Amino acid sequence: MANIAKEEIVILRIYDLSQGRAKVYAKAFGMDIEGIWHTSVEVF
Repeated sequence: MANIAKEEIVILRIYDLSQGRAKVYAKAFGMDIEGIWHTSVEVF
């Protein structure tokens, strides 16, 4: 049986779970945080 390469659609999604609030709250504590990140990979 021959190996046949098949193309798949792959999507990397990156989410900020704080929706921007981490940056605001971090400054109140003297920290520099852009966000609380979560990633997911979708393959079709």
